[in-house]
Amino acid sequence: MKKIFTISSEIYKNDFLITIDGTAKIIFNFLKKNIKYKLNEEEIKSIKSISEYTKNGTTIQLRGGPILINIKTHKEKSEMYSTICHECVHATNMLFERKGIELDYNNDEAFAYFSSYLSKKIFMEIL
Repeated sequence: MKKIFTISSEIYKNDFLITIDGTAKIIFNFLKKNIKYKLNEEEIKSIKSISEYTKNGTTIQLRGGPILINIKTHKEKSEMYSTICHECVHATNMLFERKGIELDYNNDEAFAYFSSYLSKKIFMEIL
């Protein structure tokens, strides 16, 4: 199931680029046509390595652009679902770091909420 789509966060004013079994070529074409984001050399290298090194999933923070989440499909759907949740935690960390929001271990509700929001949006697209 090859799929690529974006999710926008109105609250945090940030986009997420989600790929299911995405390849570097698919990602580069989508960014060029739909987002008009110019990648730097480090980002190009990171995206090129997605197909080669990703076992389950990868999350990459594009400098000033969308946060990229790439998920590999699995025979076991539960494995893919857990990978989506796992990568959404990374994406939420990246978003909060980008926005200067520190994780509060005494009140992590905003972190938990956004992580589940992002997971839900992905599931709504692929199920």
